[in-house]
Amino acid sequence: MDKMNQAISELSYSDFRNILQNAQQRANIRLMEVSKMANIGRVGFFGFGGKGRGLASHIRATSNVELIIYDSDPAVRARALAEGFDVVEDLYSIQSSEGIVILGACQSQLEQAREVGARAVFFQEAAHLFDAPHLANKVREFSEWVVANLDSLYRTYMLVHPRSREAFMAVIRFRNSLDPRDLVDTRRNNRNMWFDIIETGSTRDYKIFLDVGAFDGDTIRQAFSRLLIQRAIAVEANAALFPQIRSSGIGISEEVLIVPYAAWSHRCRLKATEVRGGMVSVIEADDGELEAAPIDESVNESVDLIKIDIEGAEINALVGLRSVLQGFPDLAIAAYHKPQDLATIPDYLFGHGYRVENFDLHVAHYSDCLDDTIIYFLRKQ
Repeated sequence: MDKMNQAISELSYSDFRNILQNAQQRANIRLMEVSKMANIGRVGFFGFGGKGRGLASHIRATSNVELIIYDSDPAVRARALAEGFDVVEDLYSIQSSEGIVILGACQSQLEQAREVGARAVFFQEAAHLFDAPHLANKVREFSEWVVANLDSLYRTYMLVHPRSREAFMAVIRFRNSLDPRDLVDTRRNNRNMWFDIIETGSTRDYKIFLDVGAFDGDTIRQAFSRLLIQRAIAVEANAALFPQIRSSGIGISEEVLIVPYAAWSHRCRLKATEVRGGMVSVIEADDGELEAAPIDESVNESVDLIKIDIEGAEINALVGLRSVLQGFPDLAIAAYHKPQDLATIPDYLFGHGYRVENFDLHVAHYSDCLDDTIIYFLRKQ
């Protein structure tokens, strides 16, 4: 049965706290074990695509650990070799009887774990152990924020729709435990991100879609096909992506309107800078490479659905959307770029008219790592 059609009973604050404290205790015990194993010989690393590559590079740059890389794709193995890593041609070669094997694939760690066996170390466990970055924060800060903010998280939990409470709990429990098995019962298919909750939880007729952080138009293409929208507005600062965004509207009577700015609370320029060992922070700077502006300056029409995914600037975008939000469109917003997003984004919207009397707050997660937690505000039927 679809998780949207199931509800769980409401947890008391005591039970809520105990669940998260238990998750933290599990992580503490596990990390002590993993730390001891990581000091024995070389460390295997299974999966060098995307996030795995980033984590492996961080470990090499910040520790004395010697990594030995395996990936099932020969082209990826060749890239790792070209970047100076020690690479092997088969998984057996990194399944040492003494050392650990870090699982580098966020989307398929459980499958990797079955292949590796008892020495497998999950991606977020390794990222925590080696103090790796996650965008503008450290991975460790996600767990620390949960521990320090149980009251605010419980307030959010109480406002989440009953059918999404289990997913909300799974996300924050995972942020404490670092164990993706805590996500198994609620994790959703990544291919359905942005749309599955809307398709099962809303009966609205969506005509105009505002995509904030449109990238190459992939979400717009899905919105046209899955929600049968009639018009799309794309907010995207990277001009190199504009041809792909425009092509996402082929076959639709109106061309996709592109707002060529980064979404922000006011007009300025933005610069992406590296801070604290690989973390990226977006700051206002006169010499910034991106021009930023409030979306309200460019969108003067009623929209039905807004998606926002802009690397931690979601609150800034919402501030610059105050006029558009007065029409109370449904919302789908990324809530994983910063540790506090799961609380601060709902709080902002609760304070700007998105009352639980009129909107259902849903939470869904689409990966086996910190990425891809989405919150949805859907007008009640």
